[in-house]
Amino acid sequence: MRPRNNDELQNLIKGEDIVKYIKAQRIEWWGLFNRMEDTKLVKKITNWNPIGVRIKGQPKNRWRKQH
Repeated sequence: MRPRNNDELQNLIKGEDIVKYIKAQRIEWWGLFNRMEDTKLVKKITNWNPIGVRIKGQPKNRWRKQH
């Protein structure tokens, strides 16, 4: 799919404000998402909470210098 130019986008959204259009689309998607069954993969992944604790900070070096 090729990128669209500004004129094509204006025709697509029929002169609406692009920011309002995008926000409306997000709200529409969120409504569909909330009505979705809990067994759907998209909903499972979005609501997933990993178990465990991630160590904060820079990772430790796990290699040794060879003498």
